[in-house]
Amino acid sequence: MKDLLIIDLETSGTDPDADHVVEVGAVLFSTTMAVPLACKSALVLSGANAAELVNGIPAASLTGPWCIAPEQIRPMIASVAKLAPEPPIYVAHNAPFDRSFLPGVGAEWICTYGDATWPRMPGETGSLVSIALAYGLGVSRAHRAIEDCLLLAALLGRVHEVEGGLGDWMFRATEPKSELIACVSYDDRELAKHAGFRWDGERKVWAKRVGESRAAAFCEGLPFRVDGAREAA
Repeated sequence: MKDLLIIDLETSGTDPDADHVVEVGAVLFSTTMAVPLACKSALVLSGANAAELVNGIPAASLTGPWCIAPEQIRPMIASVAKLAPEPPIYVAHNAPFDRSFLPGVGAEWICTYGDATWPRMPGETGSLVSIALAYGLGVSRAHRAIEDCLLLAALLGRVHEVEGGLGDWMFRATEPKSELIACVSYDDRELAKHAGFRWDGERKVWAKRVGESRAAAFCEGLPFRVDGAREAA
C-alpha cells in the first residue's frame, strides 16, 4: 500500500478566491507500520487572519521570520511527499476544501469525511474530533494544522489496531464511489444529516458518496428513499 500524506490547512476564510492560507501542516504516514514518518508545519506570512476566533492564530503571529511566504507552501508540502518511496496518497478531512486552496497538488486524494468509512461511527461521519472520540482517542486541541494532522494519524493508527491493518480501510476509501441523493422533506432533513448526507447548497440536495460495493446495503437501512447510483468523480 502507498504511504499517506496527511494535509491540513488553516485559512482566513472559506473562499479560495478571496481568502488565504495562514498555516499548513503535513504528515507522512506509513500504512504498513501505522506510524508518522515525518512532519512539517509552518505559519504563512500575511499579517491578517479574519478567522482568528475559529483557528486561534493571532494576526500578529503571521508577520515574523518564522513564517513561510505563500509561494513556499507547495515546496514545503512537496519536501515531505518526496520522502515517501513512491508518490503518496494525499489525505485530508474535508479534502475538497483543502484542495480548493491547493489546486493541482497531489494526484490521488482521500477525503476522510466523504470517502472513508469508520465502523465505530456507522451514522453521521461528523468532525474529525467526533470520530477520534468514537475511537477512544483523547483530543486536547483542534483547529491548528499540525495538531489536526497528528490527530488523524493517531486515528489511522487506532484503525490499524482495531481492524488488524489498514488494508480494508484503504479499500473502502479508494474504491469507486456512487453519489446518492436523499429524498427527504425539509422537516425530515435531520434524518439525512444523521445518515451522513451533506447539504449541497448549489444543487439544493442532500448528497453522499458511498463505495459501490456498499451502496445497496447502505440504502436498505435508511428510513427514506434514495435516488442515484452513478459513479462519483
